[in-house]
Amino acid sequence: MVLGEFVTIPCGPGIADIEFPGPFGKGGSFQPLTGIGVGRHLGLLNVKIVIGHGIGPAQVTQDLKRRGLHGVQLLVSDAQEGLKAAKQAVFPAVPWQRCQTHLQRNAFKYVPRKALRGAVAADIRAIFQAPDRSETDRLLEMFITRYATCAPALCDWAEQALPEGLTV
Repeated sequence: MVLGEFVTIPCGPGIADIEFPGPFGKGGSFQPLTGIGVGRHLGLLNVKIVIGHGIGPAQVTQDLKRRGLHGVQLLVSDAQEGLKAAKQAVFPAVPWQRCQTHLQRNAFKYVPRKALRGAVAADIRAIFQAPDRSETDRLLEMFITRYATCAPALCDWAEQALPEGLTV
């Protein structure tokens, strides 16, 4: 299958993996990879049925490029180092952005009380939805100030991680 031009490729483990049991307790997964095309259509780029350990991100990205994938303007994934390294090896000029959904979920590991989760989620969402970079920076600074005393680990994480979700 020749792929053509896709603008954005959201990918990463867990986005659409469907695990299944295998013989003798070994399992596998069905891993579709989608992309957003030039006309904003969603297309299926790749489907791998993985038994056992499977294939790494480098082989998948090399296969996509070999099959004609081009025009990629943004790669979105979680912070998995293998995906970032594969992107750098195969599509070095393409910007990378950390998945905002994964960032939202990851933030909860640093929230010390469940009662804060709603406010933290709303504040992070506001940062991601800011109309421009200066407003984003202002909201991130307010976030750090707001949670500095009650959730210092969250603040340390947010200063490092949230900017990775702001490429676009």
